[in-house]
Amino acid sequence: MTELERQVVALELPGVLAEPLREAAALAEASAPGRIPFVVVAPRPRLDALGRIAGATSMLDAEDLARWAPIDGVRVPGAAAYLAIDVDLGDDTRGVTPDDAPAMLSAEERSPLTVDEGIALVTHHPDDARRASQRIVFLEAGRVAASGETQAFYGEDSPEVFRRYIGLPKK
Repeated sequence: MTELERQVVALELPGVLAEPLREAAALAEASAPGRIPFVVVAPRPRLDALGRIAGATSMLDAEDLARWAPIDGVRVPGAAAYLAIDVDLGDDTRGVTPDDAPAMLSAEERSPLTVDEGIALVTHHPDDARRASQRIVFLEAGRVAASGETQAFYGEDSPEVFRRYIGLPKK
């Protein structure tokens, strides 16, 4: 099974292995360390794909997902599936504020990942996602409500706002 076929199966997208996707996948190469050659993306993906990843937890439901849209200037192909090419895992933008990141990406002629692309990345490459997720920034109403080491969020001293969100009792 090719990498393209593996990703299509993971997203449960029968019949999307059209010739243009095959051709693009065959040509795709990661341009540098910390990048992935391609990721198959399904607009409005099935969230149960995340549940098949060992140790993964998703706090999203279909209603949450419906509220997210790409930011201005980010174009998404209108297809059943598409490839995100030369995906950067974000080592250079770790710690950069959301206000400053778009200028950095634009200077590199890159665009930020959409939520759908992020879900595809986590689904297809969970080990890379775990490596990149040593810290959590928890947003509430568009503002940072808590941040810290990933392990701390799931321990006894997890932030109250996070405990409330995932349904844990108050401390």
